Amino acid sequence: TDYSRALEINPNMEMVYNNRGYAYLLNGQYQAALEDVNKAIQLNPQYARAYQTRAAVYQQLGQPAKMQADLQMVQQLQQGR
Repeated sequence: TDYSRALEINPNMEMVYNNRGYAYLLNGQYQAALEDVNKAIQLNPQYARAYQTRAAVYQQLGQPAKMQADLQMVQQLQQGR
């Protein structure tokens, strides 16, 4: 994919990891989505959108506690702007 090619060029782009993770989510590839959004968060722990994407993955995986924790993190990060 274009996302994968971009990451070959620069593997430190959290936005690309998040976007590819979201694409995986839309395709029902939840484990791959989780790996990518976790990488995005590892690269930038302040990246609220990655927590939002991960919350959606956790929702699909039936993990409401983890989903809520990520949604709370999104709120905290957005309030800190």
